[in-house]
Amino acid sequence: MRKLIITVSICISVFLILTMFISCNSISKNTELVWVNYSGSAEFYFNALNRDKLDVNSIQHLAIFKFDSFTELEQFKNDFADDFSFEQTRDGVQSFEMATENIDDEYFKSDSLFIVYVPSISGSYRYKVENVTTKGENFTVYVKQANNPQIVSDDMAGWFLMLRVPKTQIKDCTVFDAQMVD
Repeated sequence: MRKLIITVSICISVFLILTMFISCNSISKNTELVWVNYSGSAEFYFNALNRDKLDVNSIQHLAIFKFDSFTELEQFKNDFADDFSFEQTRDGVQSFEMATENIDDEYFKSDSLFIVYVPSISGSYRYKVENVTTKGENFTVYVKQANNPQIVSDDMAGWFLMLRVPKTQIKDCTVFDAQMVD
């Protein structure tokens, strides 16, 4: 009887895991890391799409923004130009201005641009998008540290991860989040 219970438990667990993967769509990762420097601007965090989750301590949520037009992107740049270093590069990583200089109205005809802000305790660390999923109305970006340097700088730093996502893949999404994963 005990073996039967264990076998049934394992089968149910496998079924639930498979169901989770099937019901959660993965989106291709067309991403770019850009340097913007550190900012603790309260206004910036207040304007994030997931501002209600940024205070949750059990998961490190990262501020996420979505742009569907060139005008929205330009307004974002104007609103936060004093909070970040949009024109500076760092150690071969391009600036936000450089990364967005070829984005225009044509870009937004079929794609949306997402920006995830990754604050860091060192400018030596780099970050990447580990996964992007949609499930029903939810769109979530999972971010991971991409390197593990032996020696690190002792400075606060900040990066934008820019994601280009086809609008057709997110047409049902209304809830947006970004999370740091191990």
